[in-house]
Amino acid sequence: MPQNVPANTFVKAVFPTEQFDLANEYNPITSTFRPKKDGVYSLIATIGFSPNDQMLDYRTRIEIRVNGTTAIAIDNDFFGGNTPFVNAVSVSTIYNLEAGDRVEVFVQSSIAGTIVTSEDGSHFEAARFPSPTNN
Repeated sequence: MPQNVPANTFVKAVFPTEQFDLANEYNPITSTFRPKKDGVYSLIATIGFSPNDQMLDYRTRIEIRVNGTTAIAIDNDFFGGNTPFVNAVSVSTIYNLEAGDRVEVFVQSSIAGTIVTSEDGSHFEAARFPSPTNN
């Protein structure tokens, strides 16, 4: 089901379906990623946002938070009243995580709407880069 986003309110985005999780680091019930190893990680989050009133212009913000603090965020202004398209908002970063850090995605919009939950509309990804070895 689509996830409701009230106007001007941060909502934790839920990603309940796993495509794969090789190290069992993602909890689909809480939509939280907790790495088991320290390292540099690629983090990517995309949501599809559909406003309740398609006649209004609006702003949508997506954040990746680490331990409750914003690590990276982006605002997307959408000017296109009466446009029946879903607005895709995406953010990505390369981030140094420690084992056990809590990684979550939050969304906010200036108007009420829903996060589209189709597989091509919203997703979260995390992957650790190989670490160099000392010789």
